[in-house]
Amino acid sequence: MSIIKSRESNKQDKQPAMPQQKLHINLTKNGLYINDEFIGNLSIDILAEKFGEYRKVLRKPPDGTVSKDDLEEIYIWDNIGIKSFVSKGRISELDIRICEDKEWEKKVNFSFFDVNPKQVFPGIFTINGKTILEAIPQKTLRDAYIFLEMKVGNWKINCSLSSKLNSVLGAISFQERLRKSKTDEIADLVCAEPEPIRDISFWYKPPRVSSGKWALPKVKGEVLTFTNFNFKLAVIQELMYKQELLKPKFDVYDFCNDYAKKEIDPDDYYDKMIPEVKSWFQQLEIPAELAPKVTQLFLDGGNEINMQLIPQWDGEDNLFDIKSISDEELAQFPNLKLIDGTVIYISEKAKKKLIKKGINIAE
Repeated sequence: MSIIKSRESNKQDKQPAMPQQKLHINLTKNGLYINDEFIGNLSIDILAEKFGEYRKVLRKPPDGTVSKDDLEEIYIWDNIGIKSFVSKGRISELDIRICEDKEWEKKVNFSFFDVNPKQVFPGIFTINGKTILEAIPQKTLRDAYIFLEMKVGNWKINCSLSSKLNSVLGAISFQERLRKSKTDEIADLVCAEPEPIRDISFWYKPPRVSSGKWALPKVKGEVLTFTNFNFKLAVIQELMYKQELLKPKFDVYDFCNDYAKKEIDPDDYYDKMIPEVKSWFQQLEIPAELAPKVTQLFLDGGNEINMQLIPQWDGEDNLFDIKSISDEELAQFPNLKLIDGTVIYISEKAKKKLIKKGINIAE
């Protein structure tokens, strides 16, 4: 990271002491409050009015090229442990230095205090009026590692864990952390640490707006009917991902990025289907005219359809097993003659029915 010191920097290095009133910053779903005063339009001028004078540095891209649009301004209030990032004239993030972390400060590959406040935050920071650890959901505390993330309204919050705490958590293997995350063991470790959080960053994300690109298409004419969802998924795998006849070709990452009702991280799902994606495929209409194109189905743990529903699925359970198939479902596919695959995810009962209907099971 390259630093360009602003001309304002030296002029404002000597910062006045804050007023005697203890600084209280409260982040709520409705917005930011400083000493109980709602801050409607967050700006450097407003922050300077509340926090006093600052120093300013400019950060340029690592390749050394500088343009007006690339430069990011950092406004630093040394005496109260706060800094603000400004990009293209708007505040993009606020950071609060909660505690000293000398181990972390030594690790960074730049002069730490060039771009960080020299003092830690002397005031009170709350989220919806609660202390940080009280406000963070218990599930998030159970999964603690490197940092903690949460949302409050349209604000995103990132709490970086201290080096000391991360050393403790880092000594626990991934599989062990996964096991402990089902209990309060890791959460208790976090809460027992006197200074678990090094710094807090938060920023405003405008409400999500969907483009509408993943609205379910309405089929003109007859559609296929299914009573067994996993059998439908096997048909979708064949028509959408192998033959590419069924449109649109679903992309879970694009769908989640475009989803407006809430934020979904596909990679958070490894042992259950993403509910919104499952609902999309349940409601998806398949034109009956495509049924004759289905001559075989290929079942495999790595099928694309499985990865759409559970992007981090390890294939070690029966979530996609076809446990039953009705006569009515099968009757829609007169040309289905073969079911193949590395592992046949079909119950014995369903296999017998398929064989009775003249469908070969390649095992």
